[in-house]
Amino acid sequence: DKEVKLLVVKVPQNERSHIRQTINSKIPNHRFIVFDEEIYELNGNISKTSERAGWHLDVIHLKQGWAYTKGSSDVKVAIVDDGIQSGHPMFKGRIVDAYNVFTKNNSLSVGDGHGTHTAGLAVGSDEFYSKGVSGIAPDCMIMPIQVFDNRLCPLSALIAGVMYALHHDADVVNISIGPSFKGLNVLPVEQQTEIARTQF
Repeated sequence: DKEVKLLVVKVPQNERSHIRQTINSKIPNHRFIVFDEEIYELNGNISKTSERAGWHLDVIHLKQGWAYTKGSSDVKVAIVDDGIQSGHPMFKGRIVDAYNVFTKNNSLSVGDGHGTHTAGLAVGSDEFYSKGVSGIAPDCMIMPIQVFDNRLCPLSALIAGVMYALHHDADVVNISIGPSFKGLNVLPVEQQTEIARTQF
């Protein structure tokens, strides 16, 4: 990836430890950080709730927050996620430096809606407030970065997306991605906290 100087190499399982220990001494004038690839998967769907539209905006006292600021067009918020619906009126005239880590260009897919939903919550236009939707910082610019392809995100794609955001002067980077462990929520809170603290 020329944009973020990232190279992905497939290595046989039995050679990984040796390569991790020797690669920096065998390739002079370079410094490598070596890690095993992981794959994240989008699970679940954006559901329509029966709750009153806009309840979440009231709970966080959004209008009171806007008395202080709605953000600024000088601020770029990177949404590192699946693609977004870039033609959506909530984002009109505010998309900058869009990037797809797979195609290496600014062609974004619509994805399954998670990226659009996340971008809308963060920086969607306040013109839709009366309909129960708005971004927290509707005056900020949006930098959508697609790191999912067919609901899958390799760790290297996530890193490439974050590095792209940093290299293109994003002021805020939103990553709504993480491991999902079915059944973890049935453990006592103390055990969940210990697992989160020691493992993640």
